[in-house]
Amino acid sequence: MPSRRANAVALAGYAAISYLFFGLPLGLHPGRDLVGTGRDPQLFVWDLAWWPHAILHGENPFVSHAIYAPSGINLAWVTSVPGIAILFAPVTLLFGPDVSFNVAEIAMPALAAWTAYLLCRHLTGRLWPSLVGGYLFGFSSYMLGAELGHLHLTAVFLLPLIALAVVRRRWRVVGLLFGLQLWFATEVAASAAIVLGLGLVVARHRVRLRSLAEAVVVAVVVASPLLWYVLTDFRRGSVYITPDSTDGDLLNLLLPTRIVAAGGPSLASTSERFFGDLANQGLYLGLPTLVIVAWFAARRALFAASFAVLLLLTLGTALYVDGHHVVTLPWKWLAGAPILDNVLPARFSVYLALLAAVMVALWMSSRRAYVLPALAVASLVPAVWNGAWHMRPERWGFFTSGEYRHCILRNENVAIFPFGAWGSSTLWQAESDFWFRMPGGYLVPRPPAASLADPTIRYITFTGGDPTIPQIVEMVKRERVDRVVSVEIYAHPNGTQMHRFGALSVYDGIYIAPTCGYPSLRRGIHPTPPHPATVKR
Repeated sequence: MPSRRANAVALAGYAAISYLFFGLPLGLHPGRDLVGTGRDPQLFVWDLAWWPHAILHGENPFVSHAIYAPSGINLAWVTSVPGIAILFAPVTLLFGPDVSFNVAEIAMPALAAWTAYLLCRHLTGRLWPSLVGGYLFGFSSYMLGAELGHLHLTAVFLLPLIALAVVRRRWRVVGLLFGLQLWFATEVAASAAIVLGLGLVVARHRVRLRSLAEAVVVAVVVASPLLWYVLTDFRRGSVYITPDSTDGDLLNLLLPTRIVAAGGPSLASTSERFFGDLANQGLYLGLPTLVIVAWFAARRALFAASFAVLLLLTLGTALYVDGHHVVTLPWKWLAGAPILDNVLPARFSVYLALLAAVMVALWMSSRRAYVLPALAVASLVPAVWNGAWHMRPERWGFFTSGEYRHCILRNENVAIFPFGAWGSSTLWQAESDFWFRMPGGYLVPRPPAASLADPTIRYITFTGGDPTIPQIVEMVKRERVDRVVSVEIYAHPNGTQMHRFGALSVYDGIYIAPTCGYPSLRRGIHPTPPHPATVKR
């Protein structure tokens, strides 16, 4: 089979596998449900909607005042995925951001598998070992965890191409790929730079200073707009979660979590013992892969040293075994450095998975053995039956039917409760094509500093509690809110309390005040609105 045809068939095969694992549960309604779990998918739906919207409307896509209004937010310091948003913009504009998010989530493992296949094909020159290597990376336990809704972590398909460019000594291409990776996920680009630097040291790879300089220049030029907004708002301290909260667990190298089929009922609670959350428990490689890795590494000192370094990085600030702290590791003293304080150790497992995939492909090619590699693939089949990669977000007819357009004027600032990260307002704003602005939202675990200056927003963010009505009233004044929306089933603010903000309507479980046709709250909140109108729909 000609190489190009084989490559195309490989891509199609990986895409089919990814759809079978993650897309099939979506059924005939590809935008109704989302790939992932929890509330995290909504922030990527928002990202996919924002970038084409901002570009088409002549707005600055790097700074949004639609969310965390009126102060806004610098999107270079959130889990924004501008490269994916631009790449999938045609899907977003034709079918909406929900469908675009699902297509991207299904595509990322297939693309990662395919680029790993290309790397292995270059190194081995053989088809089947390369196909196995591609699968082991694209559907690694790291990727299965990232597929729980973290689109920025699944966008790793450039990593095997970076490795391929390094092997071929194409340093300008390395720079180009790093620049592009910054557009897809800044955290992955930062960790890739660390791994590349350590890899050159371990391999004693001599690189001309001029070649490295050219790579850096190309990367900076390609990512210059994004880097400008990163550097002009540089932040010390972890923007997301601290590095020492995502250390890997050594036992996870041997035992799978509940999202891997090999775990079975007897290991269903394994992840509860590991340190960190489920999405960051991606160390598992499978016993067959570990056997091959050990066999191969015993004869290749370079691969053994590389595997050890990557494992040490993934374990993070301390060695944990079965959730128990054993000893502090060197990363503990590096985690506070600029940039490194935003790189989470457990996510280095993506590089461990890539190295293991290459080692399996090389071993398979040299020995022409198929049983262990086949078992290695079988050990990484996801437990698709547990529904971990399928969720139905909270939606209400007020937003889905377009009724909000009759009650909210375009660009009005609307405070929606549950507020910020505790609700689904970020998703509703994206699905409305940014018809309204919001003083809250969920793009990072906590709002930007300008929003946190508001004591009510700060109280909600760090306590998760329900603010009092006087607190909400003060926030409405400070953040120049036009209307207040509350979801009835959460009962805060409840129907009685919502009258405090003016004439009230109830539409399919949604309270809104002041209601349709009434003046904005910017004209002032009366202590006791005269004759409040309550309309049931």
